[in-house]
Amino acid sequence: MALEETENLSDQGNDNPTGKTERKIKRLEKDKDRLKKKVNDLEEKVRRLKEQVEEYRALLFKSNRNTVSGKDEKPGRIPKKRGAPKGHPGTTRRKPDRVDEHVDVFLEECPECGGHDLKKCKRHEDHYQEDIVIPQTKVTCFRHHFYYCSKCKTVVYGQGEGELSGSYIGPVAKGIAGWLHYQMRIPYRQIRRLFHELFRLDFDPSSTPGFDRQIRCRGDPFYEQLKKLLPEQAFAHLDETGWRKEGINSDLLT
Repeated sequence: MALEETENLSDQGNDNPTGKTERKIKRLEKDKDRLKKKVNDLEEKVRRLKEQVEEYRALLFKSNRNTVSGKDEKPGRIPKKRGAPKGHPGTTRRKPDRVDEHVDVFLEECPECGGHDLKKCKRHEDHYQEDIVIPQTKVTCFRHHFYYCSKCKTVVYGQGEGELSGSYIGPVAKGIAGWLHYQMRIPYRQIRRLFHELFRLDFDPSSTPGFDRQIRCRGDPFYEQLKKLLPEQAFAHLDETGWRKEGINSDLLT
């Protein structure tokens, strides 16, 4: 009887919580060592791959060093563009057919060393650059002088050149807005933002239907001329997209 009790006590000692915790801790430490070794191996592999990438990059791309002097380029200097690859003919932008402004670029200080002892050489180089000039808006005040017509007994006044009756936005601005809207597919709200940012010209998006109406009215004479010329042509390219007039498609009116 005493022997059986001793064996039972020994079994209970092996299954106590402290023994299980110690075994679990040992197992976690082994896993930690294994994972740490794996991380070290991966870091070494990444380092070797980075070295290979740098080697290939040095072979594929030119260095930013100055090939004439052998010195490094200055940090603030913009490096020159890469030329055409070996065996490929070089290309450049066509020289403009006009020059609107000539600018002579002189030096008072050497951009390499900062020295001031400069002597002008008998050599120059022309660099042509094309850019966009953002025009300012032009405000025109049309002063209408009234006249009395004795024939029809009516007070009348004329219309200035380029004037749109009842419109506060001129024909050029409306023409550009229509071209951007129909040719470039830009919504009128985005055109309003573009006009404000570039020209400081604002308009209400609710007035854009008036833009279309005036474009249509001014285009009616050309439309009528095209209708007369089309039957005389051997073939014609037609756009069957309906243009709305007073809320009704124009193709339903013909």
